[in-house]
Amino acid sequence: MKKSTILCSLGLVSILGLSTTVNAFSTNEQTNSKIEINGINNVSVEEIKHKMLNSIDNYETVSGTYHTYLKPLGIDTLSNFEIDESRNPGSYIEEIDNKTGYSIVRQSDGKQFAEINHKAKEYMVATVVNQSKEFDTSKPRAFKNTNDQMEYIYRPDPAVAYNDVTFPQVYAFWLEDNITSITPDTHLNRDVNVIKGKLSKDLSEKRKSKSFEMWVDNKTGVLLKLIDRNSEGEVINKIEVTSIEFDINPNNSKLSEFNLTDIPNEYKNLSLENRK
Repeated sequence: MKKSTILCSLGLVSILGLSTTVNAFSTNEQTNSKIEINGINNVSVEEIKHKMLNSIDNYETVSGTYHTYLKPLGIDTLSNFEIDESRNPGSYIEEIDNKTGYSIVRQSDGKQFAEINHKAKEYMVATVVNQSKEFDTSKPRAFKNTNDQMEYIYRPDPAVAYNDVTFPQVYAFWLEDNITSITPDTHLNRDVNVIKGKLSKDLSEKRKSKSFEMWVDNKTGVLLKLIDRNSEGEVINKIEVTSIEFDINPNNSKLSEFNLTDIPNEYKNLSLENRK
């Protein structure tokens, strides 16, 4: 079986257009403000953003389930995930379409990556390189280029999951401007910061929404819930974790089942090298 090579890049699972990720549905802006809570100016947006940008440093393994609803894109899915960011990185994410029941499976052992679309009966396989966990987190991750346009640096993911929940880099860059409040709360028995804000003009047009509300895990920076609303208060987009466990080896783990021979022979191979 021929394999392609994947370099360090965000949204790599969308490289063939097989998947519809929230990453392609997002843009960003920048600030360094603190937000008042009960009149005390003690919560730094930068502190929360830093944890989100580097969440993979704050756990070794994470597993669970989350629901994604993106009305403008017609997406309604349930995702089961297992991710290992330790010395033996790997990931398994099964995204089930709630309308059709078909699934897209994305899996990696840190050396290879595979995406299998069971509805389209297509798959791609790639060799993974340059996904080291070594990263200088002290350097700026957002800056303006010579054309006065913002650019963003996304950190490589050794597990090759690039997941919006467990490694929410895209949404971390939302915490740059128009934050209206930060409130401590709990979600799934975990301490969180609930952050409310207004979407930028660009994001508002793309997501057909005006405001957002996100629940960020205090300890890890993992995104446990995100809601976008339009001007009438209707929920337009939503990501919500329904179960999650950190640093616990799940029973019947899928991470040890990386076996490309299980792909049905009739599935079309869309790997880049196969298309040359």
